[in-house]
Amino acid sequence: MGREVPFVPLPATELSSRHLAALQQATQMLLSGRQQETVLETLLLLLRSHTEMQRAAVYLLAPAQNELTCRAEHQWPHDRPRAVSLRDSDPIAVASRARGPQATSGKDAATVYLPLLIRDRSLGTLAVEKNGAASFANEDLVMLSMLAAQVAMLLENQHLHEAEHARTRQVELLHLIVRSAATAPNPNEFCALLADLLGDTFENANVAVLLCPPEKNLRIAAHAGNDEPQMERFLQARQTGPLGQAMRQKRFVVAEDASSATNPAFCYGTSGSEICIPLVAGAIGLGAVVIARRGTHAFNKEELTLAQVAAEVAANTVRSLHLSEELDRSSSSDPLTGASNQRHFHAVVEQELSRARRYTKPFGLITLDLRQFREMNAALGIQGGDQLLKQVAASLRARLRSHDTLSRYDGDQFAIVLPEVNGDGVAIVLTKLNAALGTIDAGVSRRLTAAWAAVTFPEDGNTEAELANTLFRRLDTARRTSNTPSS
Repeated sequence: MGREVPFVPLPATELSSRHLAALQQATQMLLSGRQQETVLETLLLLLRSHTEMQRAAVYLLAPAQNELTCRAEHQWPHDRPRAVSLRDSDPIAVASRARGPQATSGKDAATVYLPLLIRDRSLGTLAVEKNGAASFANEDLVMLSMLAAQVAMLLENQHLHEAEHARTRQVELLHLIVRSAATAPNPNEFCALLADLLGDTFENANVAVLLCPPEKNLRIAAHAGNDEPQMERFLQARQTGPLGQAMRQKRFVVAEDASSATNPAFCYGTSGSEICIPLVAGAIGLGAVVIARRGTHAFNKEELTLAQVAAEVAANTVRSLHLSEELDRSSSSDPLTGASNQRHFHAVVEQELSRARRYTKPFGLITLDLRQFREMNAALGIQGGDQLLKQVAASLRARLRSHDTLSRYDGDQFAIVLPEVNGDGVAIVLTKLNAALGTIDAGVSRRLTAAWAAVTFPEDGNTEAELANTLFRRLDTARRTSNTPSS
């Protein structure tokens, strides 16, 4: 900026009793401040009360940006910058960089710049200005330097306290995530626990945990917060928003202004800020965590670090649970049709019950028993009968969603779990499945038909036993009657 910025040696001046009393009072007032903003506002109040100051500003150093930012001010001129590069020739930067007081003067004002020092390390600059060309009195300079030293000490202590608090929160959250991983039987249950933990940690935020295993579609595994997530918005955000950027580049993305043209697609319609963290384990993308708040620039540095560390631990847990599921699947699937077996069907029903109760969602169960399959099997031979069962399983699976579960329950009997589907939805699915059987070429001179039955939670039962008993009782009735599905 071209101004001369001379070094100002502090005078060896003893303070008067009035200044000493003022300094003692100032010390007590500064020590009572618990937050950074309180300390800085108290400092400005003390300067107005006990010095010749008419205008002042406190600039604090942001090391990551290598920049000094105005964090508190009193009638500081509007033409003075609110952010100054540490390399700038502005006396605000010079004082911090040189770690010594600087001064400027003109016919209208005199200004002194005092670095806020801790062990020869600058935290920022205190700029104080008074009217008139005369310099500050020696006693005022000494008092200003002592106040600057006290404020620097308090700011450093607060920083250390906040860092310790952040570490404590981080350890506590990681401990809870690890405990959740130990108790969760599958990725869905873990994601539900993770969403609840993050929802409790990040106040007034919406949290969504997304899973997208290799070669599978993105889905919302769990969520927490006041706003219901809309899958359409998340799919759009994956294409053009910060969520997609995070998942494609496999890196942490913070979008802090929903009104910005650079962030056109937020996951939540109410978002002002969103954190999108990909779940990556061993270079494999497994999904993402989205944390959203309504305000712009709504997350502090501690929260950003906390979210990133939590996601890293969660990704490894999800990967481990996926591997465990794959091992379970090999022992819980039907080797002939590729559908799950009876044991897995009952395990899925228990899981769906837990999820449905947690989120107050319905779900449905369907079962079918192929009619006269023994006669068909005898006519076709063992290999022909096996091929027919494979066709049945493939035809049913083609009419189901990716997160529905098809099981070969017993011989020629199949069972299906339909998450988040009510009674009307179950009836529609059942009709489609029944029609699908009619398209299968059985290779014999008869049409492939089945006895059907269905139940829904919570209308037909609140426990796995109640639902299963009602389902198979209805199937027995359907076996003895016509082809009409029983529900």
